[in-house]
Amino acid sequence: MAITFRHIGLILLFIILQVFVTCTTKEYIGLIDLPQRGAYVRLTQHPDIESIAIKALSDFRYSFWAEFVDQEQGKLVSEYILEVQYIDGSSENGANTFPPKLLRSFTQADFKTNWDGYREIQGVFLRGDELIEVLEIPIDSFDEGDKIVLRGKLVMQDGSVFTSDNTSASLEVGALQAQFDIPFTLYCGSELEGTYQAIGYDFFCGTGDTVSFNLKIFRKETRKHYQFSDFSLGAYTRCYGAWDGGWGQMELTEDCGLISFTGFYDNYGSEWHFDNTIKGNVWTIRWSNTYGEYGYGEIYYPNGDWPITITD
Repeated sequence: MAITFRHIGLILLFIILQVFVTCTTKEYIGLIDLPQRGAYVRLTQHPDIESIAIKALSDFRYSFWAEFVDQEQGKLVSEYILEVQYIDGSSENGANTFPPKLLRSFTQADFKTNWDGYREIQGVFLRGDELIEVLEIPIDSFDEGDKIVLRGKLVMQDGSVFTSDNTSASLEVGALQAQFDIPFTLYCGSELEGTYQAIGYDFFCGTGDTVSFNLKIFRKETRKHYQFSDFSLGAYTRCYGAWDGGWGQMELTEDCGLISFTGFYDNYGSEWHFDNTIKGNVWTIRWSNTYGEYGYGEIYYPNGDWPITITD
């Protein structure tokens, strides 16, 4: 049967009806991605800092430059608002996470036009003590894993507002590099690593001598694990003349200023035991092992009292 113009018309009508029915279903509407013309922040100069030691938070310094991207290269931005938010790192302490608080606000009068024609904010300088003051959180309330987030917000001339919450995540990658928010993860930071003046005395080979030496406390594979350069605290050098036998599994674990000895077994299988006391800048250790060796040592902290607590 030959296809006539009438047949072609009926076929086209059928296709149009099918498209109309399909497009009016809820399932298809859910797939339609209607573009929204907005704006975003793009950092152009900033240090590569992702974490801050809690003990150094007050002295923390950070600065950045950012340009604003919209249909008119940032000229449609009315205000750039910078907020700061504290996010508790423990899922059990969700009530300690607070809404963002105003940190700074900038208008077009604060912007400049950069070399590629975009409106830009230059040299925003932030201090850690300022962040603490705005957050109104005591420094000793911060814990490892908590976050401090600088949250950017663009208010446009038409009143619309753009933040990371209503911006596509696809803008954050590649050349677009949208970055409304700047997060910093807090960690405890350690004052344990270093070289310290120390003395050893009352050794298993004789109680009359006192040995002065430099003790090194150095980090192992991870941030929380450390070793003494000499767990005998001068005894092996005094009693054996030298020592290069290593210290096996023995190490110290540090967690936000809480110190514990772990491992306890040297390279020869002897088990060690440590009794510790700290008074001011003096850390006194009485050690012994199952081989029958023992001794005392004192380690001196050079900058005031020892900032650590010994746990069992």
